Amino acid sequence: MPKKKIKGLNSINHKVSKNELQSYFSEVLPNYDEDRVYASDIKKVVQWYNLLSV
Repeated sequence: MPKKKIKGLNSINHKVSKNELQSYFSEVLPNYDEDRVYASDIKKVVQWYNLLSV
């Protein structure tokens, strides 16, 4: 996830709703393939990013 968008801080919580995850991901990565990336994938990416950015 580009650090410019989230300013080097943790991103959103990975436990938010599917719609919130998808809208956040489309803001951060506007060109991602919505047909091939599931909400569970986004949840994992956000969770891993938060773990690694500490």
